[in-house]
Amino acid sequence: MLSNGVESVSEAGERVGRIRKGRFGGAWTSVPNRLINHPEMSIEARGLMIYLLSRPEDWELRTADVRRFLGTGNKPCGRNKAYEIIAELKAQRYIVMCENVGDGQHFAGVSYYVFPEPHPDPEEVKRRHRCGEDPLEYFPSTSRPENQHTGVLPRPDFRDAEKGDATKERYIINKNSPLTPQQRQRRVRRGFGDEGRSLLQPTNQIAEPWSQAWTEYRLRLLSHGMEKAPCAPTKLIQALIEKGGEAGERARRDHQAKNCYPKVKMMDDRAQNDGVGVLVPLDLMLPDLDARYHSVSVDSAEFDEWQDAHRARGWPLFPKPSVARNVWLPVTGVAALGVPNEQRRKIA
Repeated sequence: MLSNGVESVSEAGERVGRIRKGRFGGAWTSVPNRLINHPEMSIEARGLMIYLLSRPEDWELRTADVRRFLGTGNKPCGRNKAYEIIAELKAQRYIVMCENVGDGQHFAGVSYYVFPEPHPDPEEVKRRHRCGEDPLEYFPSTSRPENQHTGVLPRPDFRDAEKGDATKERYIINKNSPLTPQQRQRRVRRGFGDEGRSLLQPTNQIAEPWSQAWTEYRLRLLSHGMEKAPCAPTKLIQALIEKGGEAGERARRDHQAKNCYPKVKMMDDRAQNDGVGVLVPLDLMLPDLDARYHSVSVDSAEFDEWQDAHRARGWPLFPKPSVARNVWLPVTGVAALGVPNEQRRKIA
């Protein structure tokens, strides 16, 4: 009761439950309170972060495991949703993604470093990864001891960002432990059941970014033509296009490259930002694929010719790896695209 005889809101209209904590038994994970009560992170991102902290140190972060954890029942969540949650943790600096460079300075996948608190210097983590040092040894922690916070912690936002209403009850069922690398190699990638293998034969295969199959699939998509009609340009771009000439033609092609190839742009963004490949048809994985491609430095004149050929057709430019210095391109060069040399020089 208040001093004036009026009951408080919590006493009058809200049931208050007292928390009594039982003793911990078996395996358990220590999680910082600031992560659980983070006011700017979605509940899915916090849940995934707690899940990652519960994994052993040598555990491999796989999109399939993330999708299964974030799903409902036996139905995994969408691939795009999983990427969004991982990107949220990267933006909050709980996860730092580093590119791996293999033989010949080619892209060789990514490594994820997970930290219980936001890392103060992600670039230093990437530098240590490139130099072969242990990034986990560098963590200038500025945290305080647990339970030192004496004020009122902000209430986490449990509302759905899209619908605007309170999220429905959601029970996460994840009975499958992560597979070992040897088990994963024997598993069909598209299977999610307990048996780990689909009865159907796979029709697609993951192509790593900047690999021969990845480049082949990207060029195939571009050669099929625009995926959608260009949207209306801005007044400035429209004026340049109507004016014509070299500047107008360049403006038209730049506008086409930015707006007419959404699937290719998605491939490029995922490769550069997340190191994620793409599903390609199995008929694309031809035996002579390796013989038809060779390694090209991103600083070479041949790579510049490929960029000029993309500009000439109004295609999105070929993306560059942030760390790796070589990519796989056709041995026949830009002649395979049928772009005349005169046209390339005109727009260079």
